[in-house]
Amino acid sequence: MSCIVEIALACPLRQTFDYLSDEPVEHWQPGMRAVIPFGSRQLIGIVIAIKPISEISTGKLKKIEQQIDKQSFLPAEIMQLVQWVSRYYHHPIGECFQAALPKKLRLGDSDEMQTETYWALQQIPANKPGKKQQQILDLLEDYPEGLSEKALRVQLGNVKSSLSALAQQNVITARQHVALPVPCLELQQTVSLNNEQKQSVEKVIAEKEQFSSFLLQGITGSGKTEVYIEICREFVEKQQQVLVLIPEIGLTTQFVERFRHSLAANIVVINSSVSDADRKQAWLLARSGKADIIIGT
Repeated sequence: MSCIVEIALACPLRQTFDYLSDEPVEHWQPGMRAVIPFGSRQLIGIVIAIKPISEISTGKLKKIEQQIDKQSFLPAEIMQLVQWVSRYYHHPIGECFQAALPKKLRLGDSDEMQTETYWALQQIPANKPGKKQQQILDLLEDYPEGLSEKALRVQLGNVKSSLSALAQQNVITARQHVALPVPCLELQQTVSLNNEQKQSVEKVIAEKEQFSSFLLQGITGSGKTEVYIEICREFVEKQQQVLVLIPEIGLTTQFVERFRHSLAANIVVINSSVSDADRKQAWLLARSGKADIIIGT
């Protein structure tokens, strides 16, 4: 049985649009994407609701051309947030959804995360391994879930032949895994905070169950970043997610490196300095909860 689907489109109109679907109502959920005709164009919109009736007669409703997603790819919290943003800023809801999504997802790309080959330790080698092979085994011993070749290469240089040799001996095994940010395999020692820094961290953490705002005042080099890092550590250790917004895109690399070398966390960047593919992967990692810290501008 056909149904009516309410859709938000990225256009400068403060309204949603009703379309007719040949798919039954149970095949639709808010947060899905769909391809629809709009004038002479084809657009991709976000499903807002499934309705029993429309103010427009059924005979005048256009049909949805394609259902992109098999299930909602936008969490309910994001749906609510975008709709709130639209109301609060009096901005067209379709353009608000467009701003909330990376370009590739706006254009209809799959919402499956990229994967890559990860290597994990399988057994102790029967023969004494070479130097590079031993270095690989030492690292994999510390990471039972495995490490990507990219992560190993960042730490040890060219590891391709060593990985191949260890795999042939069944010492390590390969598997596909969601592509995560390359971890820092040698974390810096935790910095000891002074009394003012400790008080700042404690005040923020004390308010973590509710919305609160704080102004951390200090000149350049006074240790504000250490405070941010320790606040993030508190949440990451409790498997919670942190969004860090920095004032200038030019500071991104510096901040990312400080955070990477201080925290055992998956850190992603979402801003215009990264490629469309990387921004999509970062967004999906954030959505899934696999990203612990999201750095933006």
